[in-house]
Parts: sequence; C-alpha cells; structure tokens
Amino acid sequence: DLTTPKSTLAAALEQVVAMYDVGVPDRPPNGETLRRLDRYIDRVAVVSDENASEPIRIATAKLVNRLRTWPDEVPLEEAAANEPQRRALRVLTAHLQRLWLERKGVELDEAQLCGMFRILAVRSLELRAEGADLRAVMLDLQDIVEDPATAPRLWRDLCEIGQQLAEERAWLVRDDLIDRLQHLGHALLPSARLRPDIGRLSQVTRDNVAAPPAPIHIDAPDGSVEVVRDIAARIDPCRRNLAITGLPGSGKSALLHSIATSRMDTCDVVYLTWVQLQSTAGAPRVELNLTHDLSTVLRGWTGSRPGLLLLDGIDQTRGTDPSGWLPQLVKHLDGTRWRIIATIRAFDLRHSFAWREMFAGSPDVPEHAEAELSDVAHVCVGDFSDGEIADICSRSPALARLFASAPSDLRMLLANPFNLSIAADLIRTAPAADLSRIRDRLDLLGQYWRIRVASVPNGRLRERVLRAIVGAMVSKRAQYATDTDIDDASMLGVVDELLRDGVLRDLGHQPWPSQRPVAFSHPVVFDYAAALMALGDPNRPDAVAETLDGDPDLAMLLRPSLDMRMAAAWRSDSTKASYWRLALRLVASESGHIIAAAAAAAVAAA
Repeated sequence: DLTTPKSTLAAALEQVVAMYDVGVPDRPPNGETLRRLDRYIDRVAVVSDENASEPIRIATAKLVNRLRTWPDEVPLEEAAANEPQRRALRVLTAHLQRLWLERKGVELDEAQLCGMFRILAVRSLELRAEGADLRAVMLDLQDIVEDPATAPRLWRDLCEIGQQLAEERAWLVRDDLIDRLQHLGHALLPSARLRPDIGRLSQVTRDNVAAPPAPIHIDAPDGSVEVVRDIAARIDPCRRNLAITGLPGSGKSALLHSIATSRMDTCDVVYLTWVQLQSTAGAPRVELNLTHDLSTVLRGWTGSRPGLLLLDGIDQTRGTDPSGWLPQLVKHLDGTRWRIIATIRAFDLRHSFAWREMFAGSPDVPEHAEAELSDVAHVCVGDFSDGEIADICSRSPALARLFASAPSDLRMLLANPFNLSIAADLIRTAPAADLSRIRDRLDLLGQYWRIRVASVPNGRLRERVLRAIVGAMVSKRAQYATDTDIDDASMLGVVDELLRDGVLRDLGHQPWPSQRPVAFSHPVVFDYAAALMALGDPNRPDAVAETLDGDPDLAMLLRPSLDMRMAAAWRSDSTKASYWRLALRLVASESGHIIAAAAAAAVAAA
C-alpha cells in the first residue's frame, strides 16, 4: 500500500524531505559544508527495480518528470494527465506534507512543495540479468574503465558502496567515490570533461622535454657530451614526493629532465617549468590554457599507471611566490596516484617552512643529503664525482685536456656542471680564451660576459638590450621577458643574436602569439646579469644600498645577485674600507637591508 507511512515510498520521500531541509554536501573544496539543493544542478532520485508496482513505474515516474519543469503560475493538479497520475499526485503530496509537518511542525506551503518536485526524479530500473537498464549500465561502465572486462566487477562494487551509504545515510562526493574505487583496484579512465585539459598537459610536457629549461648536455669543441648522473639510478620518483636540491648550477634541472624522459613509457608524466608556475593557482591555468584548475585536472586524471608531476625551479619565480598554492596542490593530491618531484635551490628549501612542509619526510639517499634538511624528503645534487669526470673526459678529448692542464682550484671549479658547461662553451667558441687565471665562478662568468656580450663589435648594443630585458624581468618579478619589453624595434635583431649565441633562450609556444618570451640561458646567467644591471652602478659599492632604498624587495628577488655583487665589491677593494662602509650601511638598524647585510657578512667570512 503506497499510502501507508510504513511503505518504502514513504521511507524514500522522508530522505527527500531531509535533503530539501538540511541541504547536501557542497562541491570540493567545500565538501564539508552543506548547501541548499539547486534545481538546475541537483536531482534526488527515488529508484526501484523491475519489481516495482505499476503506479510507481509508470504513473508516478511520468508525473514527476513533468512536475520538474511545471510553471509556477499553473496549479499542480493540472500536471496529472489521467486518473493514475492524479492518484500518484495525491499520494506524493500527502506523504510530503505529513513528513514536513513531523519534521518542522508547520504546514508545507505550495512553493515548498513545488521546490521538492523540481529536484525529484522517480525511476524503475531493469537490473536483473540481461535487463535493458543493466545492459545500458554495462556499456556506460565499459567507457570509464581501462579494461572493459572489469565493468561487471565495477558494477558490483558500486552496488555495495551504494548499499553501505544507504544504510549509513552517508554521502560521497565524486572525488571520494573515485578514490574508493581506485583503492578497490579499479583502473578508471579520466572524466570526459577533463580529457582536453589532460591532452594539453601532455602536449606541454612533450614540448618541455623537447626544449629543456636548462642545458642537459655539455657542448665541447669535439661534440656534445650527455652526462648521466650516478644519483639518478638511486632515485625512485614513484615512491613519494621528493625535492631535488643543491647549489646553483649543480644540475638539478638536468636530473629532473632525465627522470621525465626515462619515465614517459611507464608513468603518466606532467613536466612543468618555472615559467608555467606563477603566484596563484589560477595563473598556471591561464598559462597552460586549461579549462579547469591544475589540481582538478590531476585529481580527475585517473589511471592504473603511476603519476609524476615534475616541477622545475619552484624557487625561480622569486617575485611571484607560488609557495602559497603549490603546498595546497600537494595536499589536494594526497592519497592519489600522483607524486610531486620538484627542483629547488638549497638556500630556498632550507629557509622556507612552506617548501619543507611540502616535502616532509626523510632523505632518500643519506649520503646525498643536507644535514640541515633531515626532516625533508630530498636528494642533494652536488658536483661531478671523480667517476663522472673520468667518464666525461673519456668522451671528450678537449675536456680531458682542459682538466689535465687546469690548476687544482680550477679543476675543483669545473666539477660543477654549470661551470664546466660555461668553460666548454668558451673553449669551443673562443679558443684563445685564457682560463688558467680563473679563480672562481665570478671570474668565469666575467670571462663569459666579455666574450659573449661586451667585447663583440656591437657589445654596447647587446648590453643595452640586456639591460632592458633585466629591467623588465625585475619589474614583473619574473625571470622571463618578451620582445615587446624592448622599446626600440631596431634592437630586436640583437635579441636574435643573443639567442643564437646562447646568452638568451626562447621559451617556445605561449598563449599569446604576438609576443616572444625569452629568458637567460641559465638562472645563474640571470643572477650575473642582474648583479651587473639591476643593483646600481657596479663601479660604486654604495649604489647597492641606494638601489635597495628605492626598492627594498629587490633584496629577496635578487638574493643570489647580491652575493655576486658583494663578492665583486670585496675583490675590487684592496683596503676593504669602502666594502665595510657599505656593509655597515646595510646593517643600519633603521635604514638597513638585513638580507643584503647577511650577504655582505657571508662574503667577508668566506
């Protein structure tokens, strides 16, 4: 009897009334809060099997389907097209009015009754073996699993989850349901709405692999030498989130690139560079031309293979710090198949609580770890080992001769991958360059700058263009600029020359084709250029303090450049008098700049 309060129809409608009154869980990320039912996005379905009575299967189902779009100004009674539907309307109305009165202690008005009918659906499904609805369900399920043969098992698990939720009167939002199904061993395909974004991320990854963000080879005079670091074989990127850290120029980006290329066939890989990581979660969405936020795409990108999110240079967007949203992305992906591997300079990892928390854990390879980072899951990439240098020399006689003739201090300097790459470039393109007098990286970069920028026939034009590019980078707090940042169009040919000579590099395809974004060939080259061009006149030590007075944030944005500038100031001052005046000026209690003062102290101590 459908009219009795003990009927299964009454029990189902009791849940409808409760949802209408209390609400339902909101969409992520607000899933723990309740929201009111929305007729345009929600449907509360009362579902029975093929054994349901005819009044439910036919009359009630048709009536409710019509009531969902019934106009406010037309009486509800007119929605019933025949006597069975009129009886169904009386039964539904009586149950809903009784349940509302029991729940709220007041009568249900016409507007509330219409509101319930607009979110209600009644459906009878043929779910017995070979039933029409079950066959349709199986076809749908085959479209969302990697192996169509697993669709029956997926259906059984869905039924068990549904039964459990019904008994507990509990909820599952879509992401949590997917997590539970994957935990049960189901390899689900991504949602159709996310597949265009997944395709876009895959294309960006292929582009970044083809045009790595930093050199991955050493271009020696007798050919290109690819270096495979010993540490690479000891890293398991699929085990947990991991930071790849080390000093500037130690080869962090090259190691991450090797992980990307070696795992493309066995993992789903998303490989992004610092250019594509900005200060807010929405900025990468625009940069990558995605319809949905990165976290939504990755969490919805299901599959049976491990997922690797590789992020190169999360510290390099120093003026547009992504440390606010990237840790949230990590939390959002917790429990999924995705692991995050990111490169970051050791200084930034040591001094940022957000980054340390993002990679909380213990070092993966104890002998390749920093003592100060014992609570961080990381590997520290250092200089080339003796074995790696021997391997490089065996494949390049020119580099073998360089190491053989170099003084001990220079050999130690060349053990750094970036330094060796710069030295190899110099002996390849300027055979007359004298490297024997080079004492440190500052000397090496000075030699490189003279040969590549200052001493060529149009050296002053090159410096003028680079000054404009550095100024634009500092202004927008990023390590890239576009050719539109150069006011004089006649200078664009100089940009082409700098790209050809490897001082700058093209960042490739961007959403706005009218602009060509460029960056320095390596972050260390940017640091040197900024030390020369963004911190005041390099011939006047006090210019650093004056520049920071005008823009104090530069101390954080250009911290590595400050180290170089202080080292140059120390070296050029034979008495150290002007150096100490600058240092005391920077440490002044009211008008000083503590980060720059620390750089001055570190240079003096060294």
